[in-house]
Amino acid sequence: MSRQWARCGKTGGALDGLGWMHGAVEFLPSRAHSSHDIGFCNLLNTLFMKIIYVCLLVVACAPRTDPLEKIRQENVAVVERYIKAVQSRDANAMTEFLSDDYKGYGPSVADSTNKTMAVENWKYLTENLYASIDYTRSVNLAAELKDGPHPGNYVSNWCHLVIKFKDGRGPVSLNVNAVYRIENGKITLSRTFYNEADVLRQLGYEFTLVSH
Repeated sequence: MSRQWARCGKTGGALDGLGWMHGAVEFLPSRAHSSHDIGFCNLLNTLFMKIIYVCLLVVACAPRTDPLEKIRQENVAVVERYIKAVQSRDANAMTEFLSDDYKGYGPSVADSTNKTMAVENWKYLTENLYASIDYTRSVNLAAELKDGPHPGNYVSNWCHLVIKFKDGRGPVSLNVNAVYRIENGKITLSRTFYNEADVLRQLGYEFTLVSH
């Protein structure tokens, strides 16, 4: 007994480009193209179209990796590890995060330093002056600066510090804003802002105007 076969769907349509689907419902048994067979073919076509829609929706909603966002996250991680080294007063760990050509500025206009000076100064402070440094609040923001004299990828850190001193003075509370430029996982440039006069007042210093 011979059988007739009916081809479901259209050829040369949108589905032809999907190799995994083309031919999936290529041939079905038919009895003179009955209305039952045609309805079944239509049902299969509808089902597969819904599957395609769901697949496309899943692909469209899948998270995408933004290269710039990845850089920002990596740079923030560098600053967070650097801050952890500062808080633990680990000068050796701090050294690892500074590039050999590192330049640091602030808080005063004329203040500047390099890697060697910064590390030596920090060793002196942690060994002789600071008993503890506590970051009670710290927020980071990463951005790319495309113009100006120092373009690059930066992380700005806003924090509140409480510093205790080995000689019993303090504690001193201060708000600090530090901006770091990051290149290849290293801090190449930084500028730090905080109120030096307020820190000195908390330590008991008084200010006298010097006449010229």
